[in-house]
Formats: sequence, C-alpha cells, structure tokens
Amino acid sequence: MVYLSIEKRSRICALLEEGYPSRYVADKEKISQSTVIRIKKRKDATRTFKDKPKSGRPRLLTGQNERKVLRSQ
Repeated sequence: MVYLSIEKRSRICALLEEGYPSRYVADKEKISQSTVIRIKKRKDATRTFKDKPKSGRPRLLTGQNERKVLRSQ
C-alpha cells in the first residue's frame, strides 16, 4: 500500500469536486483510478482525510536489521 499525504488526498478531492472525472485525476496525480475512488469514498464517509489509528505493536527491527541478525547466527 502506498502512503499518500493529506495534501495529495485533499488535492484529489478538490479536483473531483471541480467536476473532473476520476480517470483524469488519476492520470494527473499519477495514481490508480481505484485509489482515487477509494479516497473519495473515505472522504464522503468520514469527512476527513486522516488515516485511522494503526493497531498492533510497532516493529523493533527494520528489514535490514533482521537480515543482519539472521546472517550473524
């Protein structure tokens, strides 16, 4: 999943509200059309661009650190 900034999400919704089709917005912002539609649905449902809080414990090691640990064993 690609993270989109709040600014980019607001730009997408602004273009859609101006009447541009989702395909045009997707091409202009260089994202997929399904992403544009998903952002619009989320904005209509929640009235915000913010992400939901993430669940679960954050990882302690990055992928690179995990590989180093495995190589050292």
